[in-house]
Amino acid sequence: MQLKLDPVQVRLIGVQIVDPNTAETSYRVKLKFQNPNPVPLPIRGLHFDLRLNGQPLLPTVSDQSLDLNAHGAGELTIEVSAQNPGLAEQI
Repeated sequence: MQLKLDPVQVRLIGVQIVDPNTAETSYRVKLKFQNPNPVPLPIRGLHFDLRLNGQPLLPTVSDQSLDLNAHGAGELTIEVSAQNPGLAEQI
């Protein structure tokens, strides 16, 4: 019998400007992951689009990993860069 797993819940809990360069700005994005399942889940690599008001802002790929306990939570901080000069004002 195969266990049906619910999706991991992900919340943005922080965005910090690291390097406000005119050509490319670096950000530190902090995410909180919550596992609603009765089994531990390994997170291996991430691919996501951070959006603001439905508009894509920061498409991101990361090789970071995180092990979530059953019904547990964890956080990751990811460094991302964007070549959008007006992005800092939108965030």
